[in-house]
Amino acid sequence: MLEFVEIVAESSLIEAANWKLEFNETDSTLVIASAGAADISGEGLLLSLRFAVPDTALGLIEILADSAIFNAGETPVERVSGGVRVIMPLPGDVDLNGRIQAFDASLILKYLVGFLNLSRLQLSNANVTSDTTISALDAALILQNVVGLVDSLPVDTSDVGFIAAGAPNMPTLEVQPGQTVEIPPHLHESENVLSLEGTSTYNPNHIDFFADFEWSESLATFIFEIGEDVGSLSFAGAGSQTFSQLEDLGRLGFVVNEDFEEDETIVNLKSFRLNENEVLEDEAKAVLSRVIVGVSEEPKTSPTEYALLQNYPNPFNPTTSIRYQLPISGLVKIFVYNLTGELIRTLVNAVQPAGFHEIEWDGMSDSRIQVSSGLYVYRINAGDFVQARKMMLVR
Repeated sequence: MLEFVEIVAESSLIEAANWKLEFNETDSTLVIASAGAADISGEGLLLSLRFAVPDTALGLIEILADSAIFNAGETPVERVSGGVRVIMPLPGDVDLNGRIQAFDASLILKYLVGFLNLSRLQLSNANVTSDTTISALDAALILQNVVGLVDSLPVDTSDVGFIAAGAPNMPTLEVQPGQTVEIPPHLHESENVLSLEGTSTYNPNHIDFFADFEWSESLATFIFEIGEDVGSLSFAGAGSQTFSQLEDLGRLGFVVNEDFEEDETIVNLKSFRLNENEVLEDEAKAVLSRVIVGVSEEPKTSPTEYALLQNYPNPFNPTTSIRYQLPISGLVKIFVYNLTGELIRTLVNAVQPAGFHEIEWDGMSDSRIQVSSGLYVYRINAGDFVQARKMMLVR
């Protein structure tokens, strides 16, 4: 049985109309009377009842609306009874369905990047490390429990076995207005990493984030969530297996604004956390320096490695640009395929010099037929370098 505590009129219709409230409580019945000089009309919260739930309570406890009289009783009233369902806390059961599943881990990651809110009970169940925070490590341990690597939850993570190592780093790059640039965050000397989370900030007047973080293939067993706000990115990832000595985390894709005139702009790793280590603040930054290129000039630096960048815009209609870079001259082939593997268009098939290159696709096939909306794959072959990416055409 519930224990009645009080009537709460705050932010209610009764409070707005300045009505007086009286009540009388017995063991199982609560009689409430309220009246005032002003009329109440429209829809909204009439009042709230606050109860305390005993430690022994479990399951559905009904709260019945036995009767309701408005004015002198001539106003028809539809009564709908309700109740309180008392759920036994189950560490790891974030969606409160009575089971621990990988979906519970994904809810934690969505919460960390700001996609959703969790109730107090959900937060309690999510905290399977029993510390003072909800972290991506909680999601990782839920995944480990699902696949049988952890027998039960919660897990005591106070010993050194759950301490991760790794130093984040981001490069300095030279860019031009209108250029698509991919920033590769690195993690040096990583050890025992089950989860990572953090935020990055940038100046939206200088650059725009245009695509999801493309994570390294070495993190294929991890699940990730990315949250985007103006000038800010939040990320959280977790896996059931630890990784060590992984240098390349993936790629952050930005496009430099056409009117970018500053000498440089910065993408800052505002916060970063491995497992449930101490949160690192302002630990790394990528400096994007503007390169001035004249009509007959070439960029001051040549690329040191092959790269195929994400097309921009994406999705696109009717055209999109594909940028790529070559550290040495050689035969280059760039093809567009549909998802069945059929060749749609040959964009490049020629010997090209080292440097930064760009090609445009107009959504046409080699037969000059306009292709339909959908996902397409573009692939580059240059020497021993082969890479493919997906793009979406929207008619």
